[in-house]
Amino acid sequence: MNCRVTNVIAAAMLLAFSARAQDGASTLAANLDAANAVVVATVTAVHAPDPTTTAVAFRVDTTVAGTAPATLALAEPAGACCGRNLFALRAGDVRLVFLRRSGQMWHVLGGPRGMLAAQPAIVAHVQTLAGAMTPAARTSALVAALAHDDARVADDAALALAGRPGLALDAAAKTAVGEALWRALDRRDGRALPLLDTAMRVGDAGLRDAALVRYLAATDDDEAALLRQALLRATAPGTVELAVAGVVDESSGLRAAELVAALPAERAVPSGLQMLQQAGSPRLQLRLCQDLLRRGVPDSQLTAAPARVVDAAKRLLPKANVFRVLSSEVR
Repeated sequence: MNCRVTNVIAAAMLLAFSARAQDGASTLAANLDAANAVVVATVTAVHAPDPTTTAVAFRVDTTVAGTAPATLALAEPAGACCGRNLFALRAGDVRLVFLRRSGQMWHVLGGPRGMLAAQPAIVAHVQTLAGAMTPAARTSALVAALAHDDARVADDAALALAGRPGLALDAAAKTAVGEALWRALDRRDGRALPLLDTAMRVGDAGLRDAALVRYLAATDDDEAALLRQALLRATAPGTVELAVAGVVDESSGLRAAELVAALPAERAVPSGLQMLQQAGSPRLQLRLCQDLLRRGVPDSQLTAAPARVVDAAKRLLPKANVFRVLSSEVR
């Protein structure tokens, strides 16, 4: 599968994921950090002071973070439009609101990302995050939320973890991330994307090894593509070497070859030649020869494969690559 197709798959899964998480790449944790105050508030009145403006009055029921007045008056341009929150509100609606202060005026933070229906699970999650006063405590709260029954909370926690700078996880947290990741992959859930990013970024060899075992055994091409892209970003050393060593049959060999093919030439060529020495399957030999020839390796270096396989690989190459390989042989 080429990189463009892989990116399309990843984007589709991310869109499905973002429908439950915060809009775009924002998270509840990020909004909390950027807000001057976070409140649960009830709409007490909606009116239009002029044809171009919607104004809403709120009663603040609970202050989740920061300091807020007992009542709020918010206004925005009238009508439904991207980035607006107030146009659909009615008296009695209860919202979780992330607020920024400008002088004496309060504004909703980040457009639609800053005002949510005050669902109990979401409110409780934000309260927990607000009470996590240190980076370690915040990370622990997010890891615990990965197992939350509410999908929106778990999705948001996964995305927030992936975005945390300098992320450090203890052994229990790494186990929790791994368990959440395997569940997400089993369900073909978009939550797997940020969890894969987190698992590969923390540099844990155990998480990387488990992802590699799953990748080599993957029968679903979409899942394999996601795992392959993550493994290429893994910070734990030796990923490609372990993939080559982990080949036990044609299927795992082809997955390892796909991983090698995604590497830059200076790494792909030595690994591909090593795999070719060990490959017993004509199909795997063909796949490896195609990639090596495409990278300009002359067929004089492909003697580990039968001549008929090398010839077949040449015939399957685009013509431009065949000419380049033949010209390199003449020189």
